[in-house]
Amino acid sequence: MPRSSSAPPDRLPASGVDDGSSTIVSRGAPPPCLDRLLTGPEVRALVRLSRSTVWRYERAGKFPPRIPSSNRALWRESEIAAWIAGTWTPRENSS
Repeated sequence: MPRSSSAPPDRLPASGVDDGSSTIVSRGAPPPCLDRLLTGPEVRALVRLSRSTVWRYERAGKFPPRIPSSNRALWRESEIAAWIAGTWTPRENSS
């Protein structure tokens, strides 16, 4: 069934039908609750710090904490970007 919508294909209302009363949801970007996870080498390349310096800063509360993982260190991309920008603040619950 053809879609009769005045909205571009990448911006449709949550219902999928443009009736003029729905809130528009962008399909181009992920929801704000999703955050890419970065590996240790990716983080170190971005922040230009050694593994031991990242570890020391993290333990002192000066660097975003890693996400618990069974076999590697992972960090939230948004927190690393905030740390680089100087706007990072520690999370209440560091999980």
